Amino acid sequence: MENHLLEKAVQYLYGQGIIKKDKDIADKTGYNKATVSSYISGKIHPSLGFIQSFEKVFNLKLSEFEHGGEKDVVKHPDAFQLISENVLLLKAELQTNRQLMIEVLAAVTNRSVTEVQMIAEKSLTHNLAKIVHELKQENE
Repeated sequence: MENHLLEKAVQYLYGQGIIKKDKDIADKTGYNKATVSSYISGKIHPSLGFIQSFEKVFNLKLSEFEHGGEKDVVKHPDAFQLISENVLLLKAELQTNRQLMIEVLAAVTNRSVTEVQMIAEKSLTHNLAKIVHELKQENE
């Protein structure tokens, strides 16, 4: 049984480009190339020491190949997608909060909402330009 799982694991490593030839396994595990080839081909049952060394070196378990013929790929959430979604949520929240602040400022200062919006936009544009300028100077 372990020969079959070993064969599947080796095929996985080839497919992932982790190894190019059986000698790569021999070099990394410290076993003789002929012995490794015999283990992989099924001519000889792999020793427990080899199995342990193989699993440790390649950071996998042969049991992972028991079902389906390949190691299951662990799906991690796409970091870019998660960040994009959170940025969009923050942007929507910011726009809502900004609009509320403008309405409050307009009411408190007896100005129109449009007038306060123009003042806020002008101030924001000036502050952003200042920040960009400072960042450019730090990178030089």
